[in-house]
Amino acid sequence: MNSGSPSPVRSAEINEAEEVERGGLLPPLHSDSSTSSRSRELSSPNPAFGVVPTVSSWTGGSPSSDSWNDMSRCSSGHSGQSQTVENRHRSANPVFSFGPRATSGGSLRSGTLPNLPKVVLHTRKDNVMREHIYCVGTPDGRRGFLANCLIHAEDMDTQAIVEEMIPGMLLVSTFSDSCCTTASVLSGLVKHLRVVKKDVFVYFIGLIVSLCCSPDLMVVRQISSSLRDIVQFVEDEVVEEILAPLVMSMNMSEWSSPKAVAASLLGALATRKNVIRASEQSVKQYFNQFVNLAGDGSTFVRQVCAESMQFWISVAGAHQVSLKEMTLSLVRKRMSRDGSDAVRYSYVAQLLPLAEKIGRSETTKHLQSLLISASSDSSWRVRYYAANCLSAFSRLCMRPSDLVGVFMSLSRDEMKEVRAAVVEQLGAFTPDIVPMQVAVRACISVSLLAKDEEPLVREAVAKQLHLLLSPLIVQMYSSDQRQQLLMLLTDTNFTVAETATRNSARVVETLLKYMQADAPINLSGSSSSIPIEHTNSAVAARSSCPKKTTKGSAAEEAAVVGADKKGMEDHATEEFIDRTAEELRAHATSVVMGLAEKLRCVSESSIWRMREAAVDALRHFCAAMPWEEFTPLLNTIRALLRDPVNVVRTRSADTLAVVAGAYGPEMAAFMMSELLDNEFDLANNLPFTSRIVAIRCLSSLVPLVDSFRSGDNRHHELRERWVSTISLLAEDDVPNVRLMLARTIAEHWNWYKSCAAKSEVICNCVERLKRDVDVDVVNAVRDLHLNFRKA
Repeated sequence: MNSGSPSPVRSAEINEAEEVERGGLLPPLHSDSSTSSRSRELSSPNPAFGVVPTVSSWTGGSPSSDSWNDMSRCSSGHSGQSQTVENRHRSANPVFSFGPRATSGGSLRSGTLPNLPKVVLHTRKDNVMREHIYCVGTPDGRRGFLANCLIHAEDMDTQAIVEEMIPGMLLVSTFSDSCCTTASVLSGLVKHLRVVKKDVFVYFIGLIVSLCCSPDLMVVRQISSSLRDIVQFVEDEVVEEILAPLVMSMNMSEWSSPKAVAASLLGALATRKNVIRASEQSVKQYFNQFVNLAGDGSTFVRQVCAESMQFWISVAGAHQVSLKEMTLSLVRKRMSRDGSDAVRYSYVAQLLPLAEKIGRSETTKHLQSLLISASSDSSWRVRYYAANCLSAFSRLCMRPSDLVGVFMSLSRDEMKEVRAAVVEQLGAFTPDIVPMQVAVRACISVSLLAKDEEPLVREAVAKQLHLLLSPLIVQMYSSDQRQQLLMLLTDTNFTVAETATRNSARVVETLLKYMQADAPINLSGSSSSIPIEHTNSAVAARSSCPKKTTKGSAAEEAAVVGADKKGMEDHATEEFIDRTAEELRAHATSVVMGLAEKLRCVSESSIWRMREAAVDALRHFCAAMPWEEFTPLLNTIRALLRDPVNVVRTRSADTLAVVAGAYGPEMAAFMMSELLDNEFDLANNLPFTSRIVAIRCLSSLVPLVDSFRSGDNRHHELRERWVSTISLLAEDDVPNVRLMLARTIAEHWNWYKSCAAKSEVICNCVERLKRDVDVDVVNAVRDLHLNFRKA
């Protein structure tokens, strides 16, 4: 560095080499065979690219200590690079490591540390030069370097990126654990250069070729994605003179990885008309190359072709080429003839993005039959992908109900994964989307799986209870089917039972619209598809019309008779709808009562997570049940206030506050009075856990009691009892009790300030908490101002 330049400032937090010397990190201690093989692979001649130059900008030595030589002796052959030293006896899990650790009593003797490779970056910010050193010989050093590449690039000019950043990334890419991250960073780094010209982009070619030749399929996918992004924003000369020739040469490679990258990029290149003109090839010739790769002998290349099929839809739109000629015929051919199920399920997974691009009509015409055939494929993985995309795909078809046969067929599949996946697609066949008879068929087929022997399938059914227990559907089940669905809440498998219990809240929310007397019920898809509100308004309009009082011709009399007959039919339809609405409310009420009974059983479970899920779901039932019917559930909640698990007690207190708010101040006063006389009577020497729950529960009920109608003095009595209670609790021996009291007072401070008659007692209580010996208690009430004290 020149003497005239600002002195560099070393970033101590990034200097991991110094951290190693201090014993903070241990270096690898034996030669990484994967790294050596990776280096030999990159230095092998490629018929398409020639010889890839090896990275020689770093050196690694061997430990000089004989004791470490015994542990780090490596039998790997010579490569073009120095060996990375790593202890072969050291497990990836530090618990099973034989070597000394930084936190243990062992220490490395002086002079035994290897010379680890480093990357040095220089950034300039606010006219200050900073130096960042990364010890990329360690996983943490490589991770830190790649994580900060784009951050440092903001403070580096183009020359610094070319001379320091790119060689560092090329060095890091020689380690197999960093290739995928390097590929993901590449597009962001190129985009940072903003205007990327040919003479700058050429420095990236070594790194790009290195990653394109990776044997790791994830790396190939990631570098393909990065290169597609790069093609979109670099200048035409870069694509025409560098990227396009590179893709064509990869197309002729004997390795599968470069061919897979070429298959992924051909569609991106074909979208740029300037590239097509400069290459003197037509779009059809580009697509023919893609077709040849789609029939390649490598399964991975064919799989990448399937994943890249959607990009050709954009090519067809840009060049006005027939969709059926370019892509859909190829999809049909490969899905039916390819011998690898990995390729076939890749095409099935691409049906959804293809359908989103071509529209409903073309999807129904060309792709719907492909999904139907995939649902009966001999490979369960293909059927799984068909089941997994069924719901989203059906919404892109002209008639979703045409796929109900596929749904029912997959629900009887021999593989549990397929059955579970298709059950989760039930939302595509609800009465508001398909005709009622189709929805009933789909729900009945799923309800039969409630007694499936596989917990995975029963869990999927439990997730759909809000659809299966709809009053429009539940009346079609047999009594055994209804009971089997409710039995999921008490299933022997914990995951199934917990899922069903938590989903019961969603079931109640769905049933509420049928249980409210003034709510319009839409019977779309059934034998009568007229909403009640529309029918009633039509009847009211007809009843207000004046009757004819003069005689007319025979035709007019016949018309009147016909109108009267039609009115009678409309009245009968109205009665049918009203009767059906009453039946729906009855079915909804029956389901709610059945769920409530099951939740009472779940609340007695020996598993605390089940009890917590049950009491959390009970808060939703107060909107669907009158107070008299909810009383047994209230007793269940009160019993769980004494649960041995804190989470259950806390959830019970919160549920009780929600219930009190739903039923009004009278019920809140009743519950508060009962709790003060029984569960939370301080005269009974309550344990400190009960005192904490009492504070949390009663502090939420007291503000609700204050909204009593005028003339009722019960709220004054309860207020006095509560103020007296908090005075005692403020001097409790347990800090956690005082902390809970301080937090609840701060939460409901506006209510406490409204208690003018008891302001002196409340202020004394708060002052006592502000002088508490526990710092958390003091912090909880620190911001409370005592400026409302009664004069």
